[in-house]
Amino acid sequence: MEMKGDFMERFFKKLNTVVILTLIITLSALTGISAEANSTPGVSDVNAQELNAEDRLMQAMATTDIDYTAHVQNIGWQNSVQDGQLAGTTGMDLSLEALKIQLENDYNMNTGSIEYTLHCQNVGWTPVVSDGQVAGTTGSGLQAQAACINLSGQIAQTYDVYYRVHSAYYGWFDWAKNGEVAGTLGLDTKAEAIEIELVKKGSPAPGSTAKTYVDPSTLSNEGIISYTTFVNNGWMDVVNNGADSGTVGLNLPVLGLAVNTPNKEHDSSIEYKGYFSNVGWLDQTFRDGEQATCGGQPLEAVAIALKGLDDYSYDLYYQVSVQDVGWLGWASDGQIAGTNGGGKAIEAIHMLILPKGSPAPAPYGDSFKQLENPQFWYWPLNGYGPERITSGFGYRAEGIHDGIDIGVPQGTPIQACKSGTVIVAGWYYGYGICAVVVNDTGEKVYYAHMSAIGTTVGARVLQGQTIGFVGSTGNSTGPHLHLGVLINNNWTNPINFF
Repeated sequence: MEMKGDFMERFFKKLNTVVILTLIITLSALTGISAEANSTPGVSDVNAQELNAEDRLMQAMATTDIDYTAHVQNIGWQNSVQDGQLAGTTGMDLSLEALKIQLENDYNMNTGSIEYTLHCQNVGWTPVVSDGQVAGTTGSGLQAQAACINLSGQIAQTYDVYYRVHSAYYGWFDWAKNGEVAGTLGLDTKAEAIEIELVKKGSPAPGSTAKTYVDPSTLSNEGIISYTTFVNNGWMDVVNNGADSGTVGLNLPVLGLAVNTPNKEHDSSIEYKGYFSNVGWLDQTFRDGEQATCGGQPLEAVAIALKGLDDYSYDLYYQVSVQDVGWLGWASDGQIAGTNGGGKAIEAIHMLILPKGSPAPAPYGDSFKQLENPQFWYWPLNGYGPERITSGFGYRAEGIHDGIDIGVPQGTPIQACKSGTVIVAGWYYGYGICAVVVNDTGEKVYYAHMSAIGTTVGARVLQGQTIGFVGSTGNSTGPHLHLGVLINNNWTNPINFF
């Protein structure tokens, strides 16, 4: 419904127009009579002169406004807006679902209709409607994704209709015109807002008209990311930019992931790592479509990144939905997305590649959630169990041993037993190269005799994250990990936590 203030403003504007028009026509008629006195033309000539002047003035003074209103997810029908104003929302992650548009003509000079249709999720293009009818859907929770708007009748000879769509992930597209597509097709990406404006024929467009929509055929190979997940004993169909892979609400964990980009012209690749239940982060980095799985274990977190030349031109974004948690925020370019500590699997994922400098999709950040599970400790040497302990905790010939020694090959990755903050990262007395992590639950954990460190002081590390590599630095006689746990300044046998 139109707001009272807007209505009154338009009413007086048109009233002023009528008054001015009447005065001009009256003066025109008097001028015609004066001309008759001087040149005595025929009566029919005078009448024609008056009518022509009136027609010309009416056409010049007549205006056509465009009113439109949007039906928005979780909001319903909004108030009507006019002539280039925003209908819908931006930055709220709410989809446009339906649209009504109508024309307001002065003096019936610009007769005709406005016709429009929306492309909607699971529906496709809805029937073309006109003049205030509803295009799209309401009450079905189906997102609109693209729009087409056109004029018919006499008004189409006087005006062009321009419109542009704000889409999730992409932001504002450029202005479409007279029946062109605005928005996205085939990418499962919701439209969030629209602006519509009438422009007199021959006048400049409201803005750029270069890029009004995208679909898989218009995206360059450089801007496409393809991915699939392994769910319920099978790989799902490959999907592209923004589409969901996996399921939501069915309690079906993702057991594997494969990611690729069709662009092979550049020296570029896509790399990804997975954190799996009961295993942690796999040492292997997967690339360009390789299937990241771990013996049927559920996937709990991922980190994905573009490498090579594309890393300078594009940003990669990805978002996961987690069992009993829901959708987390978007991550980008190697950040961790998922959860840790609660055994909650990823259910679905979607990804997007955008040019550098584009706005990040919302909500951005908070892509990782640490779940409370203070009893669970992750064994720090993936692939080597407690049977590799060569020296236990307590008294031995050299004195009190404040931890356990685990003999494994030089260079074996060392993973954090629990999530926490690094307070030591480097050479540390007889421990040699050492990392000390203060767990979120308060314990100080010493990882000693490393050959190389994999973290820095102040860094936030996640359970299962590689923080260094086994070596024999400091007071050591061979490659091993010395693992010590300090609680309230008292050394505690680490094996009690596994």
